[in-house]
Amino acid sequence: MIRKINELKKRTRIFVVLMLVMAMMVTAGCSNKNENNNSKSEKSQSDAQSDESDSDTFSQGDGSFVSALKMTEEESKLYDEFFSLDSNIKISIDITDDELNKLERDYERNRHNGGKSEIYRMCDMTITVNGTDYEIPEVGIRMKGNTSRTDFYNSNDGVYNLIHLKVSFNETFDNTDYYGTDTKVWNDDDAKKEREDRRFASLKGLEIKWNREVDGTYTRETYAYKMYRDFGLLAPNNNLCQCIVNDKNFGVLKVYEPVDKVFIKRNFDKKDCDGDLYKCTWGNGPADYREVEGRAGVKDESAGKFYTYDLKTNKKKSGHEALTEFIKIINSDDISLDTVEEVLDVDYFVKFMAVSYFLGMPDDMRNNYNNHYVYFRSGDNKAVFIAYDCDLCLGIEQWNPTGSYMTQADPYAKVAYGAQQRQGNKLIRKSLSRTGFLVDEYTKALDDVMASKWLTIDNFKSYYEKIEKNYSAVVVPDIKFRNLNDCQKTMSIDDTYMNGTTSTRNKNMQIEEYFERIKDTYKENRIEDDAK
Repeated sequence: MIRKINELKKRTRIFVVLMLVMAMMVTAGCSNKNENNNSKSEKSQSDAQSDESDSDTFSQGDGSFVSALKMTEEESKLYDEFFSLDSNIKISIDITDDELNKLERDYERNRHNGGKSEIYRMCDMTITVNGTDYEIPEVGIRMKGNTSRTDFYNSNDGVYNLIHLKVSFNETFDNTDYYGTDTKVWNDDDAKKEREDRRFASLKGLEIKWNREVDGTYTRETYAYKMYRDFGLLAPNNNLCQCIVNDKNFGVLKVYEPVDKVFIKRNFDKKDCDGDLYKCTWGNGPADYREVEGRAGVKDESAGKFYTYDLKTNKKKSGHEALTEFIKIINSDDISLDTVEEVLDVDYFVKFMAVSYFLGMPDDMRNNYNNHYVYFRSGDNKAVFIAYDCDLCLGIEQWNPTGSYMTQADPYAKVAYGAQQRQGNKLIRKSLSRTGFLVDEYTKALDDVMASKWLTIDNFKSYYEKIEKNYSAVVVPDIKFRNLNDCQKTMSIDDTYMNGTTSTRNKNMQIEEYFERIKDTYKENRIEDDAK
């Protein structure tokens, strides 16, 4: 059960309902013409509100899209409000020392595989959205991440390092293999079913990450996801929040909707929502789409089983048929537009790659065969790619393999800049190069991004200013975390921060300079029509 705490709003709602009932009684005799006009007016108002929302839903472009996810009106409104940058979000976690110690031991027991464990530990959580509290008891939390996992707690120092977290609202804590003597016993089947069905704003869980990549603007990754979505591409909605743990301010963290079955149902209609979804990373080799054997499966962190193509849906029935056919076709000697169209949403693909180019991520699908999802629509088995883990974008220094923050990257290059090798993804190499079979469509997509508001400092500032307004006052944690440095404790659009009494510049490229450089590089390398 999720308990919503806001008595003033509750009383206001009751009053509004009563007023609406009275208005309906007064207007019951109105003509059909007036009813139609009112309906149109309400629709226009709804459309206007939708245009202003930061948490828009992926559209398939033909106007016929109806989400397969069934949400109540309250859930839908809360989802939009939670992911709107105009909202102020606070997540408060109450967790015992005993549960923190278990979380630390889960990491230590699994150091051989990077500290990865699938065991959730128990906490109580309150999510505050614009002053309204949603109390959620017995929430599951565990550590998440790849290279970011670390020790973080001991009984003497308490929590001394920040970690990324994965949150589950529907964890039942009754897996004896995981919990042993701590296993929760459910004596009421209805109560267990209610827990399994529990959602917050239609979400089964959340992902929470601290500012590990050292983005002084606290805006870049959020901006990247909004950019993808504005171009009609799939990316998780995300926002920022103040995080409170046991009444201690942990500063400003990023919060994301998970890319899971709920995400698929939200963004696809019924005929397309039953396909295979894979998380694609360096699980046991690069996600370069060259082979399936041994690289596709369902991971088991506790057993140390990891896969490059980690299946997230249809775990018991999929034989990886769609992925296998996709890899077969894009690696064939006669790869062409005609053959690729059988297994790929081509229009979507070129837009996805164009947006990705301008975001300049060295650790993404193209440049390091990493950090994305692929989904095969059940209606036609065609692949669409989903942006994920875009924290190294728009001039972030943390990993800068080109020395120029990707601003010198040729948009048509047959190079994987992050991996620093010849492009291993044959689809990218054969379709997006200067002689590629999608070069015209790709150039058009690049032109559209180039001309958009998304490569302007004014647009970036409009997002930064919302974040700065809501969170700059709470960016400094109450705890001196060992893995948090000074530039993560001050928000600044030019990535400066105060070190004592002197101003020291972070190594990130300032966002305005990044936009100028990447646009100049594209103009220098753009293929003109007469050269194609």
